[in-house]
Amino acid sequence: MPPDPVVLMQEWLEEKKIKDEDALLSLDEKERLEAENKTLAAQIEKVKGQLHEASKMAAVRHDEEEEEEDDELDEPPPGFGGDMPSRGRQSVSAEAYGQWNVKKVRIDLGQ
Repeated sequence: MPPDPVVLMQEWLEEKKIKDEDALLSLDEKERLEAENKTLAAQIEKVKGQLHEASKMAAVRHDEEEEEEDDELDEPPPGFGGDMPSRGRQSVSAEAYGQWNVKKVRIDLGQ
């Protein structure tokens, strides 16, 4: 017993339908359809090859663009920081206020 008899029955019915339809075709129709199928198969292979080549070219271009971007980010522009005196370490810190952190004003009325 197959694991899924429904699938087996469906496949058998599809094959039977194809055989029954093929029996109704003339010899000329069969030859025409076979030639059309060969032509379509060749076109599919051609498109697959073109797609494969295009994907290779896109990958190469993407790699080249990443290398160019990396090169641009590696070095600062000419003259960057040359005129700035060294002042040591500096930092700024501030508390942010907004809807999530509203500054509360305390009013003392009990004087």
